[in-house]
Amino acid sequence: MAKTYVLDTNVLIQAPYAMQCFEDNHVVIPLVVVEELDGLKKADGERGFNARQAIRFLERLRLRGNLLDGVPLDNGGTLRIEINCVHEALPDSLPDDQADNRILKVCRHLQQCQPILVTKDLVLRLKAQVLNIEAQDFSREQVLPEKNAYAGRLTCYVPEAAFNDFLTQGVAVSQLYLTDRDGRSYAPEVQENEFVILQADASLRKTHLGRVHQGRVLPLTYSRVTPYGIKPHNAGQYFMQEALMRPIIDNLEQLIDSNKDERYDNERELAEKIEEIFDRQLIQTEALNFVRGRSLEKTYLIIDEAQNMTPNQVKGIITRAGKGTKIILVGDPNQIDKPFLDERTNGLTYAAGKMKGSPLCYQLTMMADECERSPLTLDAIQRL
Repeated sequence: MAKTYVLDTNVLIQAPYAMQCFEDNHVVIPLVVVEELDGLKKADGERGFNARQAIRFLERLRLRGNLLDGVPLDNGGTLRIEINCVHEALPDSLPDDQADNRILKVCRHLQQCQPILVTKDLVLRLKAQVLNIEAQDFSREQVLPEKNAYAGRLTCYVPEAAFNDFLTQGVAVSQLYLTDRDGRSYAPEVQENEFVILQADASLRKTHLGRVHQGRVLPLTYSRVTPYGIKPHNAGQYFMQEALMRPIIDNLEQLIDSNKDERYDNERELAEKIEEIFDRQLIQTEALNFVRGRSLEKTYLIIDEAQNMTPNQVKGIITRAGKGTKIILVGDPNQIDKPFLDERTNGLTYAAGKMKGSPLCYQLTMMADECERSPLTLDAIQRL
């Protein structure tokens, strides 16, 4: 039996193609959503662009037939626009002049069809539950939660003989093993380009650092490199250096002056050196919106705060990479500022889940004690 999905505006603002993602079911767009899209079409940046994309799609459907009656979609479903259903009653605590409540009225009007409200607004989902209306997040862009999320790194054992030969010939992935609580060994699941801390099983204090490449764990290529005088202090930082091959504005001071004891003796001189780097366009900073439509060749592109990107934005960034370009996504899924993103739906997590195992991608989750800023920072990470 076909289902009926009612879409909220925020779903289309984040994913304008969402109307095409519900297979052979019925999609309903409340008229208030169309009105909100119209109000957002001139907005700057991603919101305005996506609003215009959604409106253009609705216009193409309008040319096919009457949107009030319903228009067939290419996937076998239908889409129609529903009027505001002003005659539907809501509790007095939900005033009629709020867009969210007008969407709830549409859902109430369609109650015989058992509609499913699709919204990224947690509060609206709570309101829907109060009114006995089924509601869910837009899940097309979500990464399924894993019991042990992929961190891009693994610690495992290897036989002593293979450990001793690691630096000259590496180790076959088939020789890696872990042990369960009962001491039984089992083979770990590894991904291409995953980083590995190898422990010799006969002497656990011996360790090597490597990465998975075509069925073998190989030594790190850049473990002895000290770009700009910077030397990694722990396994995570060695892995990060390997994934980058050279070490954002917070780190420029270290790149310019590696002597941390004298770095801030003349802060004015230090600031002038940083300013010169930007004046000479050795490093450029731009808002994310200006990347759209560009083809970036021979570029070292760093996207900071990537956890605040939508999946659509991160896809747009990665697909702009031309020849010789490297893209680095940096962020923390626990520090999301956007209201309709969470730990599973943000662009950073989305990219990590989709690119996992790609031979063209490195991934690495830094441990708390590997982010060596200060004793205060480490203490705060553990306490807060």
